[in-house]
Parts: sequence; C-alpha cells; structure tokens
Amino acid sequence: MAHDVFQIFRDLEHQAVGADDNGKMPDGYFTSFRGIGLPIFEEDYKDPMTPFGAPKTTADAAPEATDPKDSQQATGSAKIAEQRAIGETSRQISAFVNTFLLVDDKLVLDHRYRAQPGSAKVSDTWYSIIRGAQVLPSNTQLKPQFQAEVEKQEVLLNKYKTVYDDYADKYEVLQTARYRARAVAMESAAKLAQWPTGEGALYMKKFKRLNDDWIALGKKYEYEKALAYLKAQGVDPLSLVISRARDRFEVSKIAIDGIGELPYVMISPSSWCRKDVVDGWNEYKKYDWSQSYHYDGSSTSYSASGGGGSWLGLWSAGASFSGNDREEHSTSELKNLRIKFNYCIADVRRPWMDTSLLSAGGWFLVGDYAKGFVSKGSMNQEWPSEADYAFLPSIVTSLILVRDVEISWDNWKTEWSSHVQNSSGSASAGFWCFTARANYSHRSEKRDFTFDATGESLKIFGTQLVGYVSAINPLAPKLDGSGYLEKTANP
Repeated sequence: MAHDVFQIFRDLEHQAVGADDNGKMPDGYFTSFRGIGLPIFEEDYKDPMTPFGAPKTTADAAPEATDPKDSQQATGSAKIAEQRAIGETSRQISAFVNTFLLVDDKLVLDHRYRAQPGSAKVSDTWYSIIRGAQVLPSNTQLKPQFQAEVEKQEVLLNKYKTVYDDYADKYEVLQTARYRARAVAMESAAKLAQWPTGEGALYMKKFKRLNDDWIALGKKYEYEKALAYLKAQGVDPLSLVISRARDRFEVSKIAIDGIGELPYVMISPSSWCRKDVVDGWNEYKKYDWSQSYHYDGSSTSYSASGGGGSWLGLWSAGASFSGNDREEHSTSELKNLRIKFNYCIADVRRPWMDTSLLSAGGWFLVGDYAKGFVSKGSMNQEWPSEADYAFLPSIVTSLILVRDVEISWDNWKTEWSSHVQNSSGSASAGFWCFTARANYSHRSEKRDFTFDATGESLKIFGTQLVGYVSAINPLAPKLDGSGYLEKTANP
C-alpha cells in the first residue's frame, strides 16, 4: 500500500497547533516543512546570551583561599579559568546570534519551507511598521463643562506650585536631618534607648508643625487634588500601544560587536537544543499506515496529492540546507514501513513584538501604503515585487524538531546503501524529510551529522529542525494612508 509521509506532517501539525474539543484545528496558522531537516548542534545554540548577561560559568565562582606557597600555581590556574570563561562567554554571544538568525527570516506562505530571498528580516520589518504607524487624530473632545474643569485645575496647579514646592523642600531637609540623627543614636545603646522619648519625639513634633503649615499655607491639599485630577485624564489607548511598542523594541536590544544591535529572542523550553534532556520531548511511532487520527486539519493542512504533494521525494540530497535541495522519487513499495522518533515543539518568544497592534484600527502607515499592506489576513498573499520592508504576512511562532529517528522496511539496507552511494558527492542525504548524513560547516569547524545502518533499522542520531508553525497576521493596517496624507512638491 502507499505510504503517505504527509500523514506524519499532519500528525506533527496537530501536536504543534492543537485542536478543539470537536477535533478541529484553529484557522490563522500554517505549518511549513523543510525538504530535508536542518541539523541542530547543541554547541551552536545552548545557553545563549540574555538581556541579563551571559549565564554563569564555573570560572565565575569565588576562588578558594590557598597557602602562600601555592599562590603562584593558583594564579596560573585562575588565568586559565579566566581564559576559558572568556571563550565560553564568546560562545554564548554566538549562541544568541545563531538563535536570533534561526527565526528572523520571513517565510513564504506555503507548506514547503522557503525563506523569501532578498526579503527584509522579521525584526527589521517590525521596526519599520512601528516607526511608520500613525494614529489618527481624535475627532472628539471633552464637553465644555468637563473641559472647563480641566482648565480650572491647571490654573490651580500653576498658582500653588511655587509655595507647595517650598514646603516640599523643607520636608525633605527635615527628613534628611532625622535620618542622620537616627544613625548617630544607633551607635550607642544608651542614646538609642532615649531616642523614642528624646530626640525622636522632638523630630515628630517638628514634622507635625511643618505638615500643619504645609496644609494651611503651602496649599498641600489643593495642589495635590489638582495634580491627581489632571493625572487622571485619559489618553487614546492606541497612541499608548504604538508608543509602548516603540519603547519595548528599543529596550530589548543587545549590542553585538561587529553586527550591531539585535532585539532579544528566546526559544522555549530553553533546553530545546540539548541532546541529553528528555523533558519536553515526546515519542512518535508509525507502524500501521492504514490508521489515522480523527481530526480536521487546518485550512492550510497538507495533502499527499494535488497542490503540495509533489515536492517531497523518497530520498533527498543536496549541497546545502536552504530548502532548494534535490529530492528523488522512487518506485519502492516500502513494505512493512516502520518509523519512530522523538519530537519537540519549541515556542519562539519575541518580547519586543506585540502583534495586537496589527488587530487594531485607527492607524495607517505614513507614506504611499494601501490598506492591508502589512498583511491581508489570509494564506493567499502575493509578495510585493519591491519595498517589502513593511510586509509581514506571518510570523514563525514555533519550531518542530525531531531526534533519534529510526526507520526500517523490507529491503531497506540495500536501497539505503544504493542511495548513499549515489549521493556521495552531496553535503547531505536523507529519507523523506529526515537528514541522515550531513557534512556541516559552521564558522571554522566541520561537523558530521551521522547515522547507523548496521542494525535492524536505519538510526539517525542528533536533533534536526524539520518544520515551522507560523501565525498569519490579521489585516493591517485597516486604513489607507492616501486618505489622510497629501503629496507635496518635490524639493
């Protein structure tokens, strides 16, 4: 019988996106899978730099006391430890950059993973959106009687500000003197014992007299009442949302030498790339291909035939992991096919991005940008031919990772051996979407992603990224800027 690899994709999509009590998956999401998995090496991503600094290393611990005769040796060991700590900190900075770059591409709205070539990155696009967002001026104002009250309180505030501030300064001076006197009293048990009835009581009388004068002469209540009333005046919530989005983006950036400032991104669970951690990982088995789960896929779900079913071959090989690798189809029957692996759904967190702004009306993009330029709110969106720096139809929200893949079928050893031999000149080789062999160069290091074909099944070791869950952004902006702007003469 035919084996539908897309059933695996649908099962993983179901686990990643979820379903309601009726088995229906939510709209507004789509999953895209790589033609061949991207190897994830722990050293490239673990313990990344955070806004709180690099995670603590063993070299940060306080040195133990040593005998003088051992001081020279201890100093040498401390220097070695310090050099190791510097190297580890550099690796953690690199891990932060790697994590950021892993999820900063804008993906084509399609089931097959493809980063849009030449496109602006997610972070740059979000910066363009929040800086270009213009809230509409309010066409309402307070009724005359309420506006009159606001103006009255403004007059009172200005009238009493000088005398109020004078008494506030006196209060601060008296409070400072009391703190100092209290500190002196605490140096002697006898003075401290006399404080409540002696100098301490005297300061209490001074505070009471000053406060009485502040109320009667310094207009304390009148000033604070006027101030509270004016502080309670409302501001358009949308203006606050845009302002806060800009502030949050700025404070979320980390300065990286040679690169610049990058906004902080995290992947949860933080152990997603660690090969020795089992928490957050689940087992998947597929032995009976006649059985399937009863749930309705999302509106963008996979199918084994028709529109999206032709791009994934039985075998895969390529020179890179860009998504443009070669797939090979086969007439193999794959009798008694058995697949088992562990999978993890890791969520992508961007503290600087609050997409609720995209759902709000009442704003437009400054410039010649039409309604829906950021996103049209649907799966079928055409990528702009140019100026895509404000086009953000979707955002990757989760990663789908697998590891420890085991595959077997009748005659698998012979067929796998033939495929490996035919793809010996390629950087990678795999079965369906799973990478089984990879020569992977990162910086100055060359790493191998390996497999074992000597046992009862083809065993593929290590973690690989096979898919992405993306949220489709709502229609935004909901206003056409041309209706609120006018062209000016060329300078």
